[in-house]
Amino acid sequence: MSTKHFAYKENKELQRLSGGIAHDLNNTIMVIDGFSECLKKTSGLSEKQVRYIDQIKKATVQIDNLTNILITICERSILNMSYFNLKELIETFIKEKVNSEGFLHKIDLQSETAETSINFDRSRILTVLESLYQNSVYPNEESRHISYKIVGKSISEDDQIEGMPPGEYIILDICDDGPGIEEKDIADIFSPYFSTKPHGKGKGLGLTVCAGIVHQCGAYIETIRPLEKGCLFRIYFPDNSRKPAGDSDDIYAGKQVKTILLINDDKIIRELMKQSLITAGYSFYSTSSAEEGLSIIKTFPIDVLVTELLLPVSNGYELVHKLQKSRKNLNVIFLTNYSDNTNDLSKIENIRFLQKPIKPSMLIKEIQQITNEGRYSENPE
Repeated sequence: MSTKHFAYKENKELQRLSGGIAHDLNNTIMVIDGFSECLKKTSGLSEKQVRYIDQIKKATVQIDNLTNILITICERSILNMSYFNLKELIETFIKEKVNSEGFLHKIDLQSETAETSINFDRSRILTVLESLYQNSVYPNEESRHISYKIVGKSISEDDQIEGMPPGEYIILDICDDGPGIEEKDIADIFSPYFSTKPHGKGKGLGLTVCAGIVHQCGAYIETIRPLEKGCLFRIYFPDNSRKPAGDSDDIYAGKQVKTILLINDDKIIRELMKQSLITAGYSFYSTSSAEEGLSIIKTFPIDVLVTELLLPVSNGYELVHKLQKSRKNLNVIFLTNYSDNTNDLSKIENIRFLQKPIKPSMLIKEIQQITNEGRYSENPE
């Protein structure tokens, strides 16, 4: 049988380029989508005008999807890592497929290990499962047998794939009985824009996105082509995923947010967020620079700082570190396109990340959540 694993090769120039493109595109998307929503709420619009606005919003969704693919392939997505039961998640995934598609395909799940908890981004493992499922059932009019199997295994140096350290792993096998992958295509299976589907049936990005997600979340993926038929995708999750003792999922209510400071170098975005936050009942300050933001925080009782991670001259990362002595409990929400430096920042309490583009409603929800965790801001000294 033939195998192909996804080997990560860092390309900082490509990552920097993708981040810059995504930054500019996402800022534009936020403005178009945000003001389209404001326009849609205007009274007296005709049905034709509403349809035009809806078409504009649909176009922003398409651009948003493309920028997300770009960021994911370069492994710069913002991750929300958590502990959850992989077996239970796949069981739910299978039930949803049966409910929506009936019994066209035979789908089964086996687990040969009692420990099936993993530490991963829950929403992104669902993206991986969906993409591999679609890869298995294509073309949809043909019935398929898709098997999910979870095992626990100790991987030695002799068994490991490139870049994967020896150790304990939870392994997920996803196997189908379709036509499989031809020998000549194995080497390119995770390459961007490579597809064996007819023209117009696929962009050739699905498996590339899967591989990027898996690697960024600290796991490993390979494809194995059995000699007879079908294809097997194997994902290795490091078995360090048991939830640490003392972790709690309880969320308790905090005080209501009164004052928000937004730091963003785009005047149109500041105006959009100002309208939305004031309408939602918040007091609001805004500025385009970290230096002015620091002055505002020292002068006024700011409850939540919302800032771009990348700013002219001094960035949001440096601003937060300057605040650690005087306002270390200040709630902070970073707006960013990708995950540069987020690992260091994630170690600081009261910090959240939102990946752009975002809707004003998403920001308001995040403000409510961060203040409902009992992490109160302090009065300025």
